[in-house]
Amino acid sequence: MQAFFFLGFKMAKSLQDWISFLDSIDINKIKLGLERMQEMLEALDLKPYLEKTLVIEVAGTNGKGSCASFLSECLRLSGVKVGLYTSPHLKHFTERVKISGKEVAESLLCEAFSEVKSISDEKNIPLTYFEFTTLAALCCYKKEKVEVLVLEIGLGGRLDAVNAVDAKLCVIPSIGFDHMQFLGDTIEKIAFEKAGIIKDKSFVVVGDLDKKALEVIERQVQEKRAFLYKKGDYSLDFKKYHVEFKTENGDFHFEDYAIPKACLGPSLMAAFLLEQYFNFYFSAGTLQKALLSAALPCRMEKVQVGEKLVILDVAHNVPAALNLKDTLQTLYPEQNLVCVMGMLKDKDIEGVIHVVAPLFKKFYVGSLQGARGESYERIVQGLLHEQILKDAIKSYNKISEALDAALSDDNNIVIVFGSFHTASLARDELFQITSGR
Repeated sequence: MQAFFFLGFKMAKSLQDWISFLDSIDINKIKLGLERMQEMLEALDLKPYLEKTLVIEVAGTNGKGSCASFLSECLRLSGVKVGLYTSPHLKHFTERVKISGKEVAESLLCEAFSEVKSISDEKNIPLTYFEFTTLAALCCYKKEKVEVLVLEIGLGGRLDAVNAVDAKLCVIPSIGFDHMQFLGDTIEKIAFEKAGIIKDKSFVVVGDLDKKALEVIERQVQEKRAFLYKKGDYSLDFKKYHVEFKTENGDFHFEDYAIPKACLGPSLMAAFLLEQYFNFYFSAGTLQKALLSAALPCRMEKVQVGEKLVILDVAHNVPAALNLKDTLQTLYPEQNLVCVMGMLKDKDIEGVIHVVAPLFKKFYVGSLQGARGESYERIVQGLLHEQILKDAIKSYNKISEALDAALSDDNNIVIVFGSFHTASLARDELFQITSGR
């Protein structure tokens, strides 16, 4: 299919043509390993550029996108030309590849895709969707002479395409159960995969990890002669929005933040390390601005619809559900919350429900379309199993229908979560409403 698709493709120039090509590779086909990436980095002459460029890699089960965005914003606000690579995108493909806060031009990305395709054909190196995209992003950064790269790991760490690039600073905000078919069925196995991003003599920051996961990280740090910073090397004191961050070298007070609560500690510690060991300087004002401007779509994103506040979050596994619960209990301890919920079949639906069931007064459950989308029936059964009353559960064939019903509820705060798809669909619907469709 890939070869047939390209018979008439040489004249194609648009980004949509390239996206169609990437889709023909099959976005769901995952082939972990670094051999193809290493060959391509050599063939594209990317290695000399990467060796002289400061690279920061962020891995983890949840929160890695927000952490990467925060570090990128700290650097951007300080006048550094910084590249940010994240996935997936919600609306536009160029969301994945940013330079100093702006999405790259489609023409630049198309040129990069063409270069990668030409070399992969010449060398007969078949690439996955994510490998192709990662290489194109690196070509963009090289051409634009980007000074610092902040790269989000796509899946796991050790064998992820991004890990073909050596990082001087590695951040792992969380480790939990997800993608177990690829990463393993124990926390130790998953931690081992995440720890694969740790390079020789690199600086490593981790969040509040499970004891067994932390032990795996510590062994890898020792083996790589790296430098580890964990909970205890830094601390956070929360008083709703007012937060105090402390390290042995100083502290920082801030009044508001727009990234998930669980990301704050490792994100700020990483910023402090950039100051201490990499000769950057971030004023208190810069850090506060970054905590607000680093907000990513559908990561505790707030949308005001009249008098009603809607919060969109991509929480889709148990660790993310625990973080969502912690954040909501911190910010809205006295509020009666309602939720809109939709999930994918391959996630731990029952585990997520067990965590969130006590949080909400009412549940508006929607089916997700597509092969991976779960119907509302399974979610409803999970809620009933957690002793949620039938009258508190409403079910719908579409997320948009569930959202419309929740917006008609008497409560003033609606939480939408369960999947990137759920949050994205709700986001589109909300912006149609607020723009006066």
